[in-house]
Amino acid sequence: MANVNRDAAPSAAGAKIRRLLDWSPHSPNQFVVAAADLRLYELNVFNAAQMKQSGVKKVVVKGINYEVTQIRCVAWSPSTSSEPLVACGLPSGKVVLSTFNGSIRVLKEFGPKHSRACNCLAWNPLQPHLFATGLDKVRSDCSTLIWDVNQQGISSDATSRTTSTPGPAAVQPWNEYSFNLSPTEAAESVSTPINEMANSEATTALAWDPSNPFSLVTGTGVKWLRIYDTRADTNSPQSVVAHSRSVQGVSFDPFRHERLATFSEDGIIKFWDVRNFVEPIFSLLTNSKGLQQVEWCPRRSGVLATSSSLEKTIKFWDIQDAMVGQNKNERDDFSSISTCRPYKTHEGSEAYSSFSWDPLNQHRLLTITNNGILEVVTLQQTTPIKWSPQGRLSFSYGNKQSTLSITPDDNKVPTMNQGKEEDRSFRYASTIFDVSVEMRNRAKLGYSMDIAANKKLVESINGGELVTLWNWMSDYSSGQFVSTKEIQVEMYQGIHSVLQSSTASSKKVNNTPDKTQIFPVITSPQRSVALQICGWGLDKKDSLEQAAHKLESSNQYERAAALCVFHLDLRRAIASLTRGAQQQSSDSKRGSHLRLMAMALAGCNDTALNNGLWREAAMDMAIFNEIKHPYLKACLSFLCNDSRSHRSVLDNHQLSLADRVGFACKFLDDSELMQFVESSIDENQKKGNIEGIILTGLDQRAMEIFEQYVNTTGDVQTAALVVAHLPKKNRDQRVDMWIRSYRELMDVWELWHARARFDIALKDPIAPQVYARCNFCNQALAMSLITGRGGQQRRTPKFTSQSTTNTNHFQKQTSASCPGCKKPLPRCVVCLLPFNVNVPQVGRQNQSAGSSSGFGSWFTWCQSCRHGGHACHMMEWFVNHRECPVADCKCTQCSTLL
Repeated sequence: MANVNRDAAPSAAGAKIRRLLDWSPHSPNQFVVAAADLRLYELNVFNAAQMKQSGVKKVVVKGINYEVTQIRCVAWSPSTSSEPLVACGLPSGKVVLSTFNGSIRVLKEFGPKHSRACNCLAWNPLQPHLFATGLDKVRSDCSTLIWDVNQQGISSDATSRTTSTPGPAAVQPWNEYSFNLSPTEAAESVSTPINEMANSEATTALAWDPSNPFSLVTGTGVKWLRIYDTRADTNSPQSVVAHSRSVQGVSFDPFRHERLATFSEDGIIKFWDVRNFVEPIFSLLTNSKGLQQVEWCPRRSGVLATSSSLEKTIKFWDIQDAMVGQNKNERDDFSSISTCRPYKTHEGSEAYSSFSWDPLNQHRLLTITNNGILEVVTLQQTTPIKWSPQGRLSFSYGNKQSTLSITPDDNKVPTMNQGKEEDRSFRYASTIFDVSVEMRNRAKLGYSMDIAANKKLVESINGGELVTLWNWMSDYSSGQFVSTKEIQVEMYQGIHSVLQSSTASSKKVNNTPDKTQIFPVITSPQRSVALQICGWGLDKKDSLEQAAHKLESSNQYERAAALCVFHLDLRRAIASLTRGAQQQSSDSKRGSHLRLMAMALAGCNDTALNNGLWREAAMDMAIFNEIKHPYLKACLSFLCNDSRSHRSVLDNHQLSLADRVGFACKFLDDSELMQFVESSIDENQKKGNIEGIILTGLDQRAMEIFEQYVNTTGDVQTAALVVAHLPKKNRDQRVDMWIRSYRELMDVWELWHARARFDIALKDPIAPQVYARCNFCNQALAMSLITGRGGQQRRTPKFTSQSTTNTNHFQKQTSASCPGCKKPLPRCVVCLLPFNVNVPQVGRQNQSAGSSSGFGSWFTWCQSCRHGGHACHMMEWFVNHRECPVADCKCTQCSTLL
């Protein structure tokens, strides 16, 4: 929208003349209106209270010059060394210089040899004493003339000028409605220009190059655009056909002096680069018939305004956005015309005659209509706001820009204080971080491809469902799940797949003889593995004790008690509840609930469970909200349930998915268990709950869960880090998209080291480039013989029962000799074992020597005596010795190897 203030300029008597506006470069609030006469106005800026006062006007007439009439073009002189001058072009071709400083009068006039209309004029910004005029065509005469205001002219009578004022007079301002008339002085007349060009063609537009005082650009009535060098021969200018009709305007960009704009009545604006004056660099279709004015904004780069003689609208264009919006083919094709829309429009009550930008305010301009209505138009600008990838907020207004950080150390974001305008300041209020901020913080803390490090990180920041995910990943990567004869555990296999890979049927067992008939536990090899995946592999008493103690140390007494109850160890559950109550204050509501639950469990035994009174009292505690914690409610529901359906526990979504699945694996039969697992998978796919990965594993259904998780939370980081552990053959397009998106995010965050570590982890292990050969037959030895390993380590190996065996014993090798000549392989001079045998760990001081790269098990030898051994053993030897470890070898060069 625009704020409009109107003032009527008197209409001209007689013929209808286009009214012209030009803002003074010398006084920020003054401008002239040229038509039947020349008027100086002043724009007064008032506040709201002053505007309500009677008799206050925003636009005030400061002076009128009636000597200058029928004005066709007007321009202020840029010179600041003398009094402000206004040049006016007349229908006779003359240009008169007027002043409003002191007396209002004509100082000098410049006239061509042949009388014809003056179409345009322009002052030289670098040589302010020069100006150029463009005239209509006349045979055998030039239409572009350059004048010097310092030329001496012939004094002429003021009455010889064309004027509508009867008799020579100068108009002195007396007040707003009366003027003092006094005899005028004769003005000098100059008839010889200092330079002339454009013979026998009409000049309809011209402009001086702001960066070159000798370069003048003209537009002609026969479609040509020409560049003249006033120092050279004016008969050979640079020329190009600019438009399909006459060139109506030429204007240089005030911010990029090599760029100029031209327009014609066809409504097309073309932009040219004077350094490559062959084709326009950009063309803009304004869809305006009768386009009559195009003017650059003097305070904002790339913005211009246009008006038409047949429209009631002024359009504002941002050519920088328009040029960026072009596709590559349009940018390469100079003949293509952009049809972008203006970024803002202002509509008036009637067609506009002229407008002029405020030289100091980029949001304000003056307009005047054909009927003389002046408007002060203020453009209301939308404040641009931009988020930075680093979590900063930037906004600007005009030339001012502010940047605020929304992620300070105290985890708060800025908000605006309420109050008076002048008292507003930014303060910080607690808020939940956006997911992009959370992802960036996690990346800075080392959240990457290291599964063990990710597990510790999400536990330290209370990652919620991420804790379950990375615990599951960590258990697989560390070989916690052991394959047996009945079931082969694959890497990152889900519970659903484990339960379906069985051959033996499930059976009921008696964990606690006194409760066998009440809580039958169902077991099978598949259920045992599934319970391990859920973290419920706690059949041994020590395992249950460790799990309960770990939960108690993290202040999860209710869950520890529930875990013990579900494993039918009520005594340990009571101990957890008692310890939790002791940690609470005496008046704590949580402490009272823990004590109440401990008392209830203390009275629970075989007889009590069969006693309806105990069940009824226990259920009443839960129903009447005496016990609110979900895990305590689940305990009561389990102990008081006599229907064996256990739906009250399985449908309690406040319990973790791992606990509910573990509970189902212990107490549901095969059909009910598979039905529960299938329904849980469908539910987690719809909700995007990544805890469901423990059910699906990293298969195709897991991709559906991750897709919904990313769509819901935006956490593409976790999705990329998890699926990156999949073999490339098992990936689909979504996996590659998540990985690529996370890479781009790290680039935007400028986390170059994190991005590099991520890329390195994604690469396959580099194939060996160093080989050893047999000293007898010169045959190359396999890498497994050199390092004592069975081959390169893969990212997704199968886990067998050997994967969790003690690695400290010496594995039996298939051969201790060269596979070619069968000669024995060299032995380590320290441990006397062949170098294809795993390095013994006993007694090693430098435990980390080969822990990460495997270098400790490599074979190294002295180039002098040819004795050697495992690298880790040689390093340990030379910590305390200087000579070779071989008896009777006095070589002292061995120690220089390491």
